[in-house]
Amino acid sequence: KPELIQRLIEKGWHPDKRLLDPRTEEKKLKQLMHDAWFMKPVQTSAMNLGSLNEQRISTWLKHWVKENSHFTVDGIREYGLISNKDKPWLATSVDSMIALQSTDDDTGDNKIELVIGEYKTRSSAATIDTYRSIATSAGRFNTLYVDPQSENFAEAVKKFKKLVPERNYRQQLLHHACTLKVAKVLYVEATLIEIQYAVLIHFGEAAIEAYHTSIVTQMHPLLKVFHEVI
Repeated sequence: KPELIQRLIEKGWHPDKRLLDPRTEEKKLKQLMHDAWFMKPVQTSAMNLGSLNEQRISTWLKHWVKENSHFTVDGIREYGLISNKDKPWLATSVDSMIALQSTDDDTGDNKIELVIGEYKTRSSAATIDTYRSIATSAGRFNTLYVDPQSENFAEAVKKFKKLVPERNYRQQLLHHACTLKVAKVLYVEATLIEIQYAVLIHFGEAAIEAYHTSIVTQMHPLLKVFHEVI
């Protein structure tokens, strides 16, 4: 990403420059997506701690999920940058892929689903307290279905914003699902010593398709000059 940013700057673009007039909703959306895709390269001590803590979270997760939900973790594999097979220019960096086992409500049979793992580590006293309060009010494990065509969409969005307060993180989760064509993401909030809470987010087809369309029509023209599309 730092290299991509440098190329953009050399082309006369800059992450802080408002490329689009935000007076219309469509242009506002383009600006939001631009800002999310072309972030300044930043490396902080908190980010370094988060990266170092990812393996520990994966280690804790199997026991924690069993204790706090009706799911069990059948396996975890850590990954880094992954590109979409059909669109090599579309890529994302996930923390892990998780084989999540549950019991089918209709048949009683066990089923295993592949879900994306995304971990966040809070290290300051203020942020730890903030997310501890979310865990206290919402519970340690939640499931959420997000789809614009669902009757409960407004309520789901409200809950989504409560459980994942940062807009960039919500977009990151949807981006993971869209890129990998995996509809479910397990979002985990942790400290350096424990998991505070987790939410299993299921993005409906309409949500993924809407985001995919935005990526293809609005971001791809900016990216195609840097990628050879096969």
